[in-house]
Amino acid sequence: MTLQNRRKLVLVAAGLSAVTWVVPALSLLTLPIVYLNTHIHELMHALMTLATGGSAKTILVFGDGSGVTQSAGGSTLLIAAAGYIGASAVGAGLIVLGSGAKRARQALFGLAVLLSVGLILWVRGDLIGLLSIGGWIALLFLFGKQAGGPAAMLGVQFLGMQQCFASVQALWVLLGISALGDFENDAQIAAGASGIPGIVWAVAWCGISLLAMVLALRKAWRPDAIRSAS
Repeated sequence: MTLQNRRKLVLVAAGLSAVTWVVPALSLLTLPIVYLNTHIHELMHALMTLATGGSAKTILVFGDGSGVTQSAGGSTLLIAAAGYIGASAVGAGLIVLGSGAKRARQALFGLAVLLSVGLILWVRGDLIGLLSIGGWIALLFLFGKQAGGPAAMLGVQFLGMQQCFASVQALWVLLGISALGDFENDAQIAAGASGIPGIVWAVAWCGISLLAMVLALRKAWRPDAIRSAS
């Protein structure tokens, strides 16, 4: 595939992602993406809990797209930060890996494996959460196996951009909640662990998420990155 065609795929993925978020009539189409974002967000909490010496017990994802990770021990500050930053990092990685057909398929399988680990070890409870993660695992494996190169690349970059958009949108809502200061959320948990106001953490995470998406798009656009991903 030529450089020009690869760049067209990046633009198409970005355009489709933007349209689904700014056109209210298409909001239902983004609901499965919200579930995916929440599963990845909560998985990042669980993995950081393990990485910092704690114990992750259960992940619950609910029908409204919210989720919670029940855990004990570990670094409270790092665990709180891992959800949004980790989900954005996954999205940025998908954007970059989607620049080449082989790596796009590997990204699909890798994401399916990550979700499978979450399902086996932690995801419990709400039926919507169980069905949504099971559906995504099946879809990712099937698409990775059956899709042609351009379709796999477009699909992976679309998922990556949707992941970044979903994280930024959730963080934007979190900014408003943190400004009120009356609701427990990741930013308020980080505030309690650090003494730094929750709204500062929310702004910082939003900035990091936007930066990750911009840097990923920039790298995916560069000819050298596109060649290396082939």
